[in-house]
Amino acid sequence: PAVSASGPMTPLHSMTTFWAGGPEGAYVTVNRPEYDGNILYIDYTTHTAVPLCSQANCAHDSDSCTAWLAKNTDCYLFYWQDKLYMLTSSSLESSDTLWEVEPNGQDRRKLLELESHQTIGGTILASGRQLYFSLMEMRDGQTRKLLCRFDLDECKLTPIHNCLDAESSLLGGWDDWLLLETVDPVDPSVPNDLAHVEEYN
Repeated sequence: PAVSASGPMTPLHSMTTFWAGGPEGAYVTVNRPEYDGNILYIDYTTHTAVPLCSQANCAHDSDSCTAWLAKNTDCYLFYWQDKLYMLTSSSLESSDTLWEVEPNGQDRRKLLELESHQTIGGTILASGRQLYFSLMEMRDGQTRKLLCRFDLDECKLTPIHNCLDAESSLLGGWDDWLLLETVDPVDPSVPNDLAHVEEYN
């Protein structure tokens, strides 16, 4: 099926990674003994790793610190157009949240808070100021998966394609196309089905 696109796609993130690469250094999340965590910045030149915090004598263990992550929080990172993005998911909170952060950790801004029955999964792609990802919705024991576009400037989430089958997933991007993969859940010997999907307004 074809759906429609605004420009070349850039893969930003897979939900199996907890690090992101910037132009001069990388960002990574680490766990602390108290089950909370920190974001570290690793400088490519000096090969040093420091908490993403500029406060002197900071213990990096409370929400006053820009490097601190609350207890039982998974934080997925990606870097795009001179900003660090954090997708947080916590067993203590009911919703996933997308944040935009300055490269130095300052000015954390909430862009999107999902409802309790929704979660972002798989690959995240970008084209200009648009992000693309799969959104899972779970209601009454039923799962629905939507391919969505999120506008970073307007903070607007728009479903652009109903994947229909929960076994369908956003595989990646090529040029200005989104690629979907569908796996047969009953017979793994059936070849995977690939479909290209265009973004549309």
